[in-house]
Amino acid sequence: DKELAIYKGRCERYPNNLVFKYDLGVRYRMVGQYQDAIRELMTPTTPSANTPSRMSRRSVGIFAGPGDV
Repeated sequence: DKELAIYKGRCERYPNNLVFKYDLGVRYRMVGQYQDAIRELMTPTTPSANTPSRMSRRSVGIFAGPGDV
């Protein structure tokens, strides 16, 4: 499946991107490849500097006044 190959490629290029891993897991589930879906959805990863939670914390610092952060 072409769509599945695209999502696999994204995960290979960006192994720490949790959104890509989730999307790949969902695609596996949609085509009935449940073991592969579980593997992708349960893969432990270390959050990178660009994960949403870290990005939002950095953004707070940009808009906060002195002593707010």
